[in-house]
Amino acid sequence: MKKIKQLIIKNWSVIAIVIIWFGIVLTNFSPNTFLSGWDNLHSEFNFSINLKRALFASWQEYQGLGLLGGMGHGADLFRQILLWISSLVLPVNFIRYFFHFSMLLSGSLGIYFLLKDFVLEKYSEFGKKWGALAGAIFYLFNLGTLQSFYLAWEAFSVHFGFLPWLFWGVFKYLREPSKKNLLIFVLINILAVSQGYVATVFLVYVMALGLVLAGYVALGHSGEERSDDSRIRFWMRPVTAGLTRMTRKVLIIFLIIFCVNAFWLVPNLYFVFNDVGTNTGAKMNLMATEDNLLRNKEYGDFKNSALLKGFWFENVELQNNGSTDYIMGDWVNHFQNPYFSGIGYMLFGLSVLGIIFSLTTKNKKALVFLPVLLLAFTFLANDTIGFFSLNKILYKLPLFSQIFRFPFTKFSILTAFCLAVFYGVFISVILSCFRHSGEERSDDSRIRFWMRSSPVGGSLTRMTIILFFILLPIIFLYPIFQGKLFYVKEKAKIPAEYFLVFDFFKNQDKNTRIANFPQPTFWGWTNYNWGNQLYSGSGFLWYGIKQPILDRAFDVWSKQNENYYWEISYALYSKNRELFENILEKYQVNWLLVDGNVINPGAEKALFLEELEKLLMADSSQLTANSNKQSAISYKQKLELVQTFGKIKIYKINLETGVNDFVWLGENLPVINSYEWGNYDRAYGEIGNYISIDRHSGEDPPFGGDDSRIDVGQASMTEEVYYPFRSVFTGRKTDELDIEIEDLGDRIVFKAPLPDGFENYLIELPKDYDGKELVEVDPGSFETKYFLPTIDSDGQTLSVVFPKIKGLLSAEINPSKQNLQAINCNQFSQGQVGLENMQGLVRLQAQDATNCGASFYLPDLSHKYAYLISAEAKNISGKPLLFWLENLTNRKADLEAYLSKELDAERYTLNADYFVQPPMADDGLGYTLHFDNISIGRQESINELGKISVLPIPYNFLTSLKLTQISNLKSQNQNAKLKANSLLISHPNPSLYKVQINGEIRSNEILILSQSYHSGWLAFNLDTKRIIKDHFVVNNWSNGWILLANTQPLLPNTYILFFWPQYLQYLGFGFYLIILLFWLRAKSRK
Repeated sequence: MKKIKQLIIKNWSVIAIVIIWFGIVLTNFSPNTFLSGWDNLHSEFNFSINLKRALFASWQEYQGLGLLGGMGHGADLFRQILLWISSLVLPVNFIRYFFHFSMLLSGSLGIYFLLKDFVLEKYSEFGKKWGALAGAIFYLFNLGTLQSFYLAWEAFSVHFGFLPWLFWGVFKYLREPSKKNLLIFVLINILAVSQGYVATVFLVYVMALGLVLAGYVALGHSGEERSDDSRIRFWMRPVTAGLTRMTRKVLIIFLIIFCVNAFWLVPNLYFVFNDVGTNTGAKMNLMATEDNLLRNKEYGDFKNSALLKGFWFENVELQNNGSTDYIMGDWVNHFQNPYFSGIGYMLFGLSVLGIIFSLTTKNKKALVFLPVLLLAFTFLANDTIGFFSLNKILYKLPLFSQIFRFPFTKFSILTAFCLAVFYGVFISVILSCFRHSGEERSDDSRIRFWMRSSPVGGSLTRMTIILFFILLPIIFLYPIFQGKLFYVKEKAKIPAEYFLVFDFFKNQDKNTRIANFPQPTFWGWTNYNWGNQLYSGSGFLWYGIKQPILDRAFDVWSKQNENYYWEISYALYSKNRELFENILEKYQVNWLLVDGNVINPGAEKALFLEELEKLLMADSSQLTANSNKQSAISYKQKLELVQTFGKIKIYKINLETGVNDFVWLGENLPVINSYEWGNYDRAYGEIGNYISIDRHSGEDPPFGGDDSRIDVGQASMTEEVYYPFRSVFTGRKTDELDIEIEDLGDRIVFKAPLPDGFENYLIELPKDYDGKELVEVDPGSFETKYFLPTIDSDGQTLSVVFPKIKGLLSAEINPSKQNLQAINCNQFSQGQVGLENMQGLVRLQAQDATNCGASFYLPDLSHKYAYLISAEAKNISGKPLLFWLENLTNRKADLEAYLSKELDAERYTLNADYFVQPPMADDGLGYTLHFDNISIGRQESINELGKISVLPIPYNFLTSLKLTQISNLKSQNQNAKLKANSLLISHPNPSLYKVQINGEIRSNEILILSQSYHSGWLAFNLDTKRIIKDHFVVNNWSNGWILLANTQPLLPNTYILFFWPQYLQYLGFGFYLIILLFWLRAKSRK
């Protein structure tokens, strides 16, 4: 009993931290709920599949069509292993709570021991413990920590939990570079690896560590430390000859960090150097990157930065009570009381005093964190005098704005950490000025004057001051003990039907693909209504389902995934059943998962669930009326409802193309020009499977007999078809059209460039074209006139000319004559809006508001026709106008994009932007054109809007035009679906396939891998020991290789398909052997 009492007395400060932490756990855990929502990792839903995904992380097969991992997916491996072990005793719904709670405790204890063992080592034991305790409580109770855990995500929680331990391990090794301390440092870094799931968080850690070590060396710590590192120094002697002992230690530290993280870091660097443009150019990031930077800037003034208050305080969404409100509403209300903001400023000021005390007492171990604090605070205070200019320079660097588009989430924890360090210093210095039994009072004259006016020396005074400063951070954020640590919507009661879905797919072929619906928007964000609870987030289904899911959350990492969305969305919302089926076939979708729990706040019609149901389960009698009985039966077998779990329905799709384990054989595929972005693949509907090439880049068809290619002999499939207007899609941004649009006053010209080699090709006009796309309806008499487009070509371009149509199906709008009024549609902002009528245009102004006064209601436009929308505008300052086309039938934004951003604000003329709205559902009617002038924070947005026109265009005529030498391509493409049964496939992991082809291989056959095309995929012929060089795109998204005809058809041919960047991860694991050998060699020299 006495020993226990002594142990408690000795470790009272640690026990105090644990008690406070336990209070947080008790008040914030909600039984029978999952901590889920927003961005989350749910490996506990199925550890086996998620561990495998982390172990083979370079190719993320489960993400839609497959993609190169752009995040540090492999970094989650060790965390998942630890959670899997914990799952042996913990209920599944508590595992994620347990993890984030444990990170809170880890971070608090970590900074305690960092302060006590190193930063405050010069002070008395009494001062060290109280200072360390104060720093730990500050680190636990600050707005940076709160906002990181409020919408808990694993990478940020790990960063919080292990950042102090990482520095503790560094200092421990620097002080005594022994084998034991080296091992401790390695183990800490292994446990902290998961912060690399978001690579920029790891980058922040490395930047901070670099500054700390630079300061450590500069301040001359090397002479203070023990130098007996002979047991490991010999290992580095050939490399580090002539370097100082401290420099060798620093190099060893960074070498260890690299070796520990290489298995996820090297593949991630491959992505950065090769595919980062995919991420920066994704539609979601095109729309959000600038907004995110502006929201960070809005909270980048000093008053918010000093409080560590970020943009999370501004985010709003639909709440459980049905109203739209701040996600941090309770905390917004909490800080309406100015006393709590005052406490926050006091805490910041006391930390600044800690910096001053560190300088006056020459506390070198504290001062090494001063450059780190300045770095981190610079990113937070990005709109503060003294920091703004540096931020402006940094964000002009290539990729910098994309990497740090959320600077608050990356640097708020680091800032809180540094402030906590100096808060601990402040407390220790203050306590050193008190007389304490058994301790020496500091006689440092540089500090003592701070306390001259205080009645120091009494125990009551001392304890009062100590408790005041200890409790101050807790008082600052006391609602944490009212259950406000986590967002209330993240305490989710996930319905049992989702776990039944998980169980269903456990028994299905893992190498099949799922398309989930509804998907009313391109944003990778889904809202659910689960009875009395609303839920929102980036998604969770794939953590419990092994099959790939075509969800929007993955579009930011893959052009092919995003293109699938544009195509399937157009097919669905135009109610085109044939096109819908073609897309499922093209992307080889095997399942449809229709979730009736999904909602779309503000536009429920956009879910299109009833229309989707009709599309999937078309009445057979209606089909029979339009066709024969057999075709109706065939259609019924194409889509089959196989399971219903609550509001979730699962349909099975019977594909025409036989695909085994994502591999199949094609034959006699024609060559079609590719497109980068589009929502309508006319070629696939007319021809079927095809080979894609980019003719405008000078790419040649993938056949021939030169030395660099495999000779495929008599290749009749070299016939090529060229669609001049392959894509007229403008759903992403205004400058991506491959064609030129010219306004000649009374007519419009669409011009498409023609590549070399098509001089002798014939222009094939659309078959059965009815000429009813260009319709002029007189608004008085309703008299109808039809017009036909004309074609012209000069050998280099193909032009389609058609007249400007007037009447009911067109619009010419002069906004200055529309009696527009400035309206602020941002109900959470009290900013300023303005609208000024000028000659032939309007000037829209907004500051910290959304001026949505420029809207134009066009109820008579029939959706069965396509339209060219042009808008003349000029961006003077701030964000350009956001144009979105509202479909009045389903309330969906059919088009949404920013107008051109003018680099030369002094230019007088307006710039015309063009948008193409394709034909939609025949029964749809009416559009509204919106031009929103958006300002975020203090940056004013000023734009001028001039003439707007809406004109019918011959969309089907344009997209059907083709240049060809053959007339019946469809018949040449029928063999593609007949070859899959001759394949034997082994697919042990996402990056590897072993394909055995039995029977004859003809010269025109193509081996096709149904994964997103990437140059990292290679095909190796085991029989000839050769890499197949002819690697190309099939159907504008997947991989294909031309096979060499076999001379011995009775013998099987074996091919290995592998994604070679996966070997970068294997190489990274190999670096752990370097660490082991390094440690063993050091041990053997003992």
